[in-house]
Amino acid sequence: MSQFILCRGDLNGSEIISELKIIPLTQNHTFLWHVAHKIFQQLETVEKLWFFSLQENEDFDMLFTQAQHDIYSGKSLEETLLGKFLSSAFDSIDEIVMWYASDWEDLTLVYDKKEFLFLVKEGIEEPMCEAYLKYIRRDVVSTN
Repeated sequence: MSQFILCRGDLNGSEIISELKIIPLTQNHTFLWHVAHKIFQQLETVEKLWFFSLQENEDFDMLFTQAQHDIYSGKSLEETLLGKFLSSAFDSIDEIVMWYASDWEDLTLVYDKKEFLFLVKEGIEEPMCEAYLKYIRRDVVSTN
C-alpha cells in the first residue's frame, strides 16, 4: 500500500475531514524533509508543506488499505476517507505526491484532478494497493 503522502499548499478546506491529523512538515521528519526538498522544485518555503495520518494512529498506509476495502465492498473512491480528503484538498493545495518506501523518484506526473483520482483508484484496486503519483495543480505549473 502507498505509505507516504506529502502536500504543498494551503490547508483551506482540508480541515473538514476530522478523522485525519494534519501534520506540518519539519526537519524532525528527516526522511520526508529530505524527499520534499528533492521532489518539490523551487521549494522556497516549508510553511506550506504537510502530511497527514489517521487520528487514532500514525499509519497513513491504513488510509489506503481502508479505501481498498471500501472499494472492494462497493463504494466509490469519492465515498472513502482518502477520496473525500483528496476531493476537498484539490482546490487549496498546489501539489500532492504519494509513494511507498524509497520509491519516490519516478512518480507519474498528473495535472488533471480526474486523471489523478482515476490513477489513485486504479492503484488502490491492485493487490499491492500502491499509487506512485505526483499531482500539480494546472495554475501553478509555471511556478515549478
